[in-house]
This record gives sequence, C-alpha cells and structure tokens, in this order.
Amino acid sequence: MQLLLFGMLFGGGKSALADPVTYTYFGSAYTQTNQPGEAGFTLTDSITASLTIDSSQWGTGRIATHFFTVSSGPISAPVLYSAVLTTDADGTIISWSLDAEKSGGWDFVTQGNADGSGRDFIGNAGAPLPDGTSCALACFAEVTYQSGPRDPGTGWMRVPEPSSLVLLVAGMAGITFVRLRKARATPLSFLSRQLPSQD
Repeated sequence: MQLLLFGMLFGGGKSALADPVTYTYFGSAYTQTNQPGEAGFTLTDSITASLTIDSSQWGTGRIATHFFTVSSGPISAPVLYSAVLTTDADGTIISWSLDAEKSGGWDFVTQGNADGSGRDFIGNAGAPLPDGTSCALACFAEVTYQSGPRDPGTGWMRVPEPSSLVLLVAGMAGITFVRLRKARATPLSFLSRQLPSQD
C-alpha cells in the first residue's frame, strides 16, 4: 500500500509531465481595434501566453497541451479550448494555435506558422465587459503577421529551468568574486611597480 501511494505521488500519472518545459509568448501590439479606449483592446495591448509541454515530445509532430494561459492586457481567459503546436528536435516552437475564452463568446487566439506569418486576436461576440462599459456589441483587436522574422522581443521564449537559473547565478557570483579579488590586488601591485627604489 505504501509503495502504491509513493508511486501515485512521485511516479506521476498520465496527466503529469515527466520533463516539463515552459514557454512564454509576447505578441506585437495590436494594429487594428474598434474599441481603442477599452483596456485589453488598445493599440498598446497585445496577446501574451504561456504553455508547458514535455520535452520528450519535441520534434514528434503535432503536440497538444492543456497547460496554457492566454491574456490581453488586463483581461485573461480562464476557459481553455485548445493549444496545438509543433517544435523542432531542440524544442524551438515552429507553429502553433492557441484558442481560449473568457465568457459568453469572448475569443483569445494566437496562431503562428513556420514561415513567421500568423495572427493574434481578441474579440467579443456580444457579452458586455464586467463593468458594463462598451463591447455590448462585437468588438475586437488584432495584429496580423506577414512571413519573415518577428519583431525583437516577440514570439515564443523558453523559460529557464530553476536548475539552470541556479547555475547561472552561481557562475555570475563566481565571476564577480574573482573580479573583485583581482581588483583589490591590482592597485597594490601597480604601486609597487611604479614607486622608485630608495637608495
């Protein structure tokens, strides 16, 4: 019984990820909107997303995951429909389609193709915002991407694993310690070389 419980807690189940890797997505600011005064729909807002997949799936074709979030400015989408993507063997996301909903017909979509083209979109089929302002009728904001590389700082980025962060911090601390130690020793040796001998 104890072994079974240990296996259930630490052995993982079908829904557990053996080697999870998390990615974050930063879209470009919207280029079209019919509600420029509404938070989440302005031309300074954009789609952001996060998803987690198992690294054993890299380069295996279409990958589906339920471990994802999508938001636009301050508006997030708690109802997650689907996230399907492909990666290369090194884990770089090549193409994707994420679809989520806030409530009552709200759609949050981000799509990307291998050639760089794609679309980020937030739209409302009719439900008003929680505070009752605007968007009682259809409203939307979107940005369309042409083929080619995305703008710097946009697209999918892999979140460093905690162990990688620890190694990075330890390495930076070591380099800093060596430089400080060397800096403390340098002035003394410099002075000893420059002082004239006393005869």
